[in-house]
Amino acid sequence: MKMIVRGVRSLLLLSLFFGTMIVFAQQDDDSSSDELAISGSRIVISAVEAIAEANDFASPAANIVGTSSGFNALCDAQAPVAGAIRPISVEEELLCQNNGISYAEYLIGYNVLTFVIHPDLTFASCLTPNQINTLFAPSSQDRIDDWAQIGLETLTNVPLTLITPDENSVVYGLLDAQLEGFGLRGDVQTEADNAAVIAAVASTEGAIGVVSGTDVSTDDGVQVVQIRNPDLNRCITPETATAETGEYAFFNPLLLYVNTAEVAEGNELLSLIVSEEAVPALVDAGYTPPSEDTYALNAAILRGEAEDGRQFSRDLVAFQIPDDVFGVFTMGGAASLATYAQSTTATFNAEYPTISAELAIDGQTAAIRRFCNGELDIVAINRDLTEEEITICQNNAVSPLTFDIGAQAAILVGNATPDEEADDDFALDDFPDCLTREQVQMIWGSSSDVPTSWVDVDPDFPAADLILVAPNLGSVDYTDILLTTDDGLSLPERLDVAERRNDPAYRAAAVGNVRGGLTYMSWIDYENIEEVRPDNIRLISIRADGECVTPSIETIGDGSYPYTLRGNLIINQSALTRPEVQSFVWYLFQDSSYSLFASGGLTGLNFGDLSVIRERLEVAFVEAEAAPTPPPTVDSLPPRDFAPSLPFDLLTDNE
Repeated sequence: MKMIVRGVRSLLLLSLFFGTMIVFAQQDDDSSSDELAISGSRIVISAVEAIAEANDFASPAANIVGTSSGFNALCDAQAPVAGAIRPISVEEELLCQNNGISYAEYLIGYNVLTFVIHPDLTFASCLTPNQINTLFAPSSQDRIDDWAQIGLETLTNVPLTLITPDENSVVYGLLDAQLEGFGLRGDVQTEADNAAVIAAVASTEGAIGVVSGTDVSTDDGVQVVQIRNPDLNRCITPETATAETGEYAFFNPLLLYVNTAEVAEGNELLSLIVSEEAVPALVDAGYTPPSEDTYALNAAILRGEAEDGRQFSRDLVAFQIPDDVFGVFTMGGAASLATYAQSTTATFNAEYPTISAELAIDGQTAAIRRFCNGELDIVAINRDLTEEEITICQNNAVSPLTFDIGAQAAILVGNATPDEEADDDFALDDFPDCLTREQVQMIWGSSSDVPTSWVDVDPDFPAADLILVAPNLGSVDYTDILLTTDDGLSLPERLDVAERRNDPAYRAAAVGNVRGGLTYMSWIDYENIEEVRPDNIRLISIRADGECVTPSIETIGDGSYPYTLRGNLIINQSALTRPEVQSFVWYLFQDSSYSLFASGGLTGLNFGDLSVIRERLEVAFVEAEAAPTPPPTVDSLPPRDFAPSLPFDLLTDNE
C-alpha cells in the first residue's frame, strides 16, 4: 500500500503551527481497557477525539507537541501512543529499537485538502500544484488577482477571490505547509468552517476555496477541482483511493504508533479508532476514512496477525539506488516492445550514466532463447514462458522472474459524420462499427486484390470509397498487432493508402473529415489526443467469439479486446545480485517512472501497483542473494533458423 512521505520543511511548519501543549499523565499498567494517552500531532489527536466523543468514550489524555516530538516521546518510553501526519523516520525507528520499544503502525484516515470553485469556473476544473501555489502563496498578493494570470484559457478576465477557513484551522496550516513562503497571502477571505467556505464559494463569482475532507459534491453548489499529477499526466480527483496510492497531491496520512508493551491488548478505544466503526465520526469531522483493505490490515495488526513495525510506510525503508553504482546489463525482447525497451534504457542511462545497457531487439523467439541460455539478464516479451522454456532456463541455472508491465493495444478509428452533415447518399448505419480480424487484415494487408471500396470488404457494406490514413511505414510498434494472422504470420502492410502521417491527432482529424475514412493507432495515442479528438469519429469494435468488443481500459486490461498484447518483463534471478541490474529494475517501477509505460505504448498497469511490485522486488533481491547457483547443463533452446540480428523496422517477430 502506497504512502506519500511529505518533506521535512512541511512537517516542521506543521509541528510549529500546532505547537500548543496539553500535559497528560502516563497511562498506568492497570488502566481500564478504554483509556488511551497520545502524544504528537494536533491533527491526528483531533481526529481521535472526534471518534471518541461520537462514540461516547472519554477523550484520550493528549499531549499536542507535533509529530516529531511525539515520536521522540514514544521512542523514549514517555508516551504509549504517538499520533503522526507522516511515517516514522529511519532515525526515529532506530531510537525506538535502541530503547527496546516495539511499536504497531496503524493508518486511521487522511487529512485531504479539497479545492472547490464557483460552478461557472469550468476552465479551472483541473489545476496543477504550481497553479495552486501561484494562487495562494504569499508572494502572489497584489500580483495575482485574475484567473487569466495563471495560464488558463478564459474567454474574459475573471477577478479572483480566495476563501479558506481561519488561520488557526487544520486546513489553513496544511495548505501553508504545501506552499512556497511562510503563511498564505494576506488577502484571503477566511470563514469559520468548511460549510461556511463552501457557501461563500457558491455565492461568489470567481471564487476558489479550500476545505478538508472529500465529502463535497455539486449538490453543495460548487465544483470540486481535480489536481493534475505530472507523473501520470492526468487530473486526479480527491478521494480515498487517490490518497491511498499517492496520486493526489494535497493530503496527509493520519497514523498511530502504539507501544505494544504499554497499551493493553483489546483496548476498546484503540479497537474503535482503527476500525470502520470510526468512519461516520471521521467524515463528520472533515477527515477522509481509509479503504476497506486498510481497515482489514488494521484489524490483523490489532489481532497480532501481522508483524510489529511498519505496515503502511515500507517505502521509506525501501531499496535506494546507490550513488556510486556502475556496470553493464544485457536486455533483449520482442519487436513490439522495442519502443519501451529503448525509451526506458535511454532514460535510465541519462540519469545514471555509469550504468550501460546492451540492448538487443532481435525478436521474441531469439530473446527467449538467449535468456534461457544465460546470455541476457532481462527480456521484454508479449507472453508467459512455456513450461518447456522454463525447464530449459532452469537447467541452465536461469531462474526467470516475471513482472507484468501492462498491455499494448492497436485500435481502429472510423468516420462517424452524422447523416444530416454528410454530402453523400450513404447512411452512417450502413458503415460498419464492428469488423472481424479477417476483414481488418483484408483492409490493411498487402495483396494482389486489395479492397478500394467498403463493398469490396463485405457485400453488406456500402459502395463508398475506402479512405485509409496510416502511420509512416515501419515507424510504430503496433502495426503487427493488426496484421498478425491466427497462425502467427505477419502480413505486409498495403502501400496504397490515401495519406501517411505519424501524428495520431492529424490522422483522427483526417478520418473525421471524410465518409469511409479509417485509421489505426495505439490505445495510448487515442487517450493522448482526448482533448483534440473530433466529434465525428468513432472506435471500431472487433468481433471475437461471436461478440463485438469495443476497445477500452477494461477490455484491454482483461484481454478480451482481440488486438491486445500483454507485456512481461522477465528477469534472471541471479542477475538481481548485481547492483546495476537491481538499480535498473527498481528504476522502472518507481512512481516517477510511471509515465515510461505510456511512452512505451503500454497501458493497464495501475499507479498503485508500483508499490506492490517494489515490495516484490525487495523480496526478490534478498532471495537472489540467498539462492545457490547450480551448475548449468548442456540443455539449451535451439537457435533460430535465421540470424538473430534482424533490424527492428522489419518487425518480423510475431509471437
